Amino acid sequence: MNMNTGTNSSDSDSDISITDSEDEEIENSDSKVDTAEGGLSAISSGNTAEGHDDAEDEDDLIKAIRHEKEKPRDQPPDILCEDFVVDISFHPSENIIAAATITGDVILHSYTNESTEIKETLELHTRACRDIEFNEDGDLLFSSSKDK
Repeated sequence: MNMNTGTNSSDSDSDISITDSEDEEIENSDSKVDTAEGGLSAISSGNTAEGHDDAEDEDDLIKAIRHEKEKPRDQPPDILCEDFVVDISFHPSENIIAAATITGDVILHSYTNESTEIKETLELHTRACRDIEFNEDGDLLFSSSKDK
């Protein structure tokens, strides 16, 4: 690709004439070429000077992020666990989730729309916990495993 920085006779708006390897002219009216010392050239688009303001876009992005943070949450944040979770059970009357893990532990999480936290970790089984359930009243928590 050859670049000539002279006036293009066919296009009065462009200061640049770009040709490909077959000397066919490539139209380019939005670019500017700055020649630095040593003959190096830099091509820049004319977007920032003509109606496009990066600071204004950033302000809009920041406003959108702040607006989303101010919205009330309609679901709790994700619960993260180090071990593979095999089964879960929701407490029938409180905001508690019991998670049975592949390591045999049962982890009780309390949750709200704003946060989740580990309430208690029960090391009940020596092998993988296969099933976990609260009873109807939520007074008892049943778990099953293949250990003896």
